[in-house]
Amino acid sequence: MRKLTIAVAVSALALAGAVVLPVGAQSVQAAALPTAVAPGAYSLTNVSTVKNLHVNGVSISTGAKIVEDAPRGTAGQSWWVAQTAPGVYKLSSNNSGLCLQDAATAGAALTQENCAEMPSQRWRMTAGADGYTLVNVASGRAADVADAAALDVVSNVAGAAATQRWALAKNSITRVTAWGTALTDGGPSLTDKTIRMVVRPNLAGNAQRITLSNRFGTAPLVVGSATVGYQGTGLTATAAPSAFKFGGATTVTIPAGGEVVSDALNVPVKTDTNLLVSVFVSGTIPVSTYHNLGIVSNGIADGNHAADTANASFTQGASQYFFLKGIDVISATAKGSTVALGDSITDGWGSSTNGFNNWPAQLADKINARDSSIAMVNAGISSNRVTFEAGGAKNRGMAATTRFAYDVAAVPGVTSVFLFEGINDIPDGANSDRLIAGYRNIIAQARAAGLKVYGATMTPTKGVASFTAAREMVRTTTNNWIMTSGEFDAVVDFSAAVADPADPERILPVYESGDKIHLSVAGYAALAKAVDVAPFTQAFAPAATGPAVAVAAGSAALITGSGFAGGEEISFAGGCVAVPATVKANAAGVFAANVSIAASCPAGTVTVAATGAVSKAPVVVTFAVTAAPTVDPTVDPTVAPTVAPTATPTVGPTVAPTFTATVAPTSAPSAPVVGEPTVSLSGTSAVAGGELTMTGSNFKPGTTATFTLHSDPVVLGTAVVAPNGVVTLTAKLPTAVPAGVHTLIITGTDANGETAETSAELTVAAAVGTASATGASTASTTMAGNQSVSHQAGNNLATTGAGTTPFLLGGLAVLLAGALSVVSRRRNSSHA
Repeated sequence: MRKLTIAVAVSALALAGAVVLPVGAQSVQAAALPTAVAPGAYSLTNVSTVKNLHVNGVSISTGAKIVEDAPRGTAGQSWWVAQTAPGVYKLSSNNSGLCLQDAATAGAALTQENCAEMPSQRWRMTAGADGYTLVNVASGRAADVADAAALDVVSNVAGAAATQRWALAKNSITRVTAWGTALTDGGPSLTDKTIRMVVRPNLAGNAQRITLSNRFGTAPLVVGSATVGYQGTGLTATAAPSAFKFGGATTVTIPAGGEVVSDALNVPVKTDTNLLVSVFVSGTIPVSTYHNLGIVSNGIADGNHAADTANASFTQGASQYFFLKGIDVISATAKGSTVALGDSITDGWGSSTNGFNNWPAQLADKINARDSSIAMVNAGISSNRVTFEAGGAKNRGMAATTRFAYDVAAVPGVTSVFLFEGINDIPDGANSDRLIAGYRNIIAQARAAGLKVYGATMTPTKGVASFTAAREMVRTTTNNWIMTSGEFDAVVDFSAAVADPADPERILPVYESGDKIHLSVAGYAALAKAVDVAPFTQAFAPAATGPAVAVAAGSAALITGSGFAGGEEISFAGGCVAVPATVKANAAGVFAANVSIAASCPAGTVTVAATGAVSKAPVVVTFAVTAAPTVDPTVDPTVAPTVAPTATPTVGPTVAPTFTATVAPTSAPSAPVVGEPTVSLSGTSAVAGGELTMTGSNFKPGTTATFTLHSDPVVLGTAVVAPNGVVTLTAKLPTAVPAGVHTLIITGTDANGETAETSAELTVAAAVGTASATGASTASTTMAGNQSVSHQAGNNLATTGAGTTPFLLGGLAVLLAGALSVVSRRRNSSHA
């Protein structure tokens, strides 16, 4: 009989439109019975005006007018369409969570209002040849844009006009988790209790939904009420809490092992305001699904007090979170969530109650100070292991390798995972091989889910009872693999961040909580400080181009790129690349490199992939290659005799043999090059599409210099420096160069073997027959006197091929510095 009761409850819930999901399934909005219009997110485009149904001002307020606007692909034009009866639908804004409501009088504008079970919010959708009519069930009038000049979508007498027809197109509105936790088995039995929980979101957004879980329950969980409000003092809300609904109902039954996602609620989530989420358990739940280590002052009340504003009834203290898996929102600027996967050090043991100052929370504050569109979700579980299951200790959670799919991959909006775990495996008998296998398992799962994965070293434990020299060897061996394997997208040395310099096997006293393994608030701050937030906050759009003309096999191909991470290492791979090649982007994410093409490369089309160590996305360039020229065996292939005798001898081998034809073999050694590189330009004006002669002086003879026009980098060409240190290039400016002031940069090697660049301003006039972009006079002046030179110390040019010197646009950027910064590395090709 009980099974029948559960089935009936679930079926009724499905008919109401709520979401009941099996464990591990991706949380999605309500499913309904199959209809002509499947439930989902849609944009509605008017057939007559080709404009979209839009909430005026992208408002989240009740009473906001509905207008038409040019298609923008934003949440303000996204509507959740769900059937309530055959052919009848409810349309709710995915931005506000409010429902489309008919006007009270004909000719008045439609509005968005709090969703309710009322005919004025029900729309009969009838398909036509080019769209649907939306006729309100209560009034019989249609959604119309007859007065297109006024932009309002109004309620008019239903007819056949194109202004009353709307084309539906599915769209993808990304929901992002603003707060979340990891749940476990082993929670206490609860009977007719209301739990009020304090939640600190770290991402702002609208149309919030909660996910409630009965994953580890042994019986159905009956939620009699669930509410949310802003926290005032303690467990008192600033105003009466708002009720969540589940398929339009305020109650929901979640089967054992399942979870439910609420309808969207019009209570904005703010990063500077805590929320109070209250859940009333109706009846008895023998085993609650919960998070044991909340480090927060939650409360429990007898009976249903979810709607209470005051805290008077919450007399039983609690630090756990019950049933609440997460809160997700819609945000116009949200980029995604990062999940911190770990144990009690990630969970925050040793941090202060209600302080929200564990390391993920402090890292979230650091990220938000730079980019408020990324959330940090804490999936740490006290006593959790990477490779060992919980066994009888249910509240320590499943092994990280097992729970990854649910606690990480299934989190709405997740884009990356930060793995910091393993210290609990070592006393259980794990060696470094077992831990590394566990890490690789998680890395593989992350790759399969399309997530970036960041790793952190295990922190010291000397002083705890379980510490031994053998176990310390496991920790340090594994940490070395984390830092050097190249299998993570980036790594951070948490161990070094908190280790005692006098004894790196133990935590610096000011950083530990007193038990020799967990950290203090200062220690958690040190971990957050150690992380370079750039990989989390930057959005990359890498692009690259290859040579415009065919390149001879055995020579170098100039490849340029932009949109990469500043200072990141870029590797080049392809069947015709002579040797593994790398180069570093400058601070703006721009690079230029000569990549050696193997002499054995057959004539035809060549493909080379450029992949950044931080941006990760490979960019493929293709270009033509001609057969290698026949080399006269009597010609000395080296250029050593033409190099100035004062040059550093070790630089000679880096001169590409393919450039020997440009060096006069009979030239006598010239005088040493003295002074900083300079640049001069021909004439007093330059016109887009016209020729420009550029001359650089005081560069190292025999090396290659690159000529680049900025602001949008355009490589004009390369040339070899003559024995007198002068390099000259005459090139045609692209016709697309906009009129205005630009910078011409020559990048090369100075007399000391250091990378150097020199620049001059150049005013470019529009091409003949082309209007100036600024409307200014077409006269242009070459500013040859405003020169600048920059150097990078040492001969640190990356090797991009045998005998080829790569070069950078704008100089090499500074590496992500220090042992306490995120260090990006190339992935070891021998591993998956």
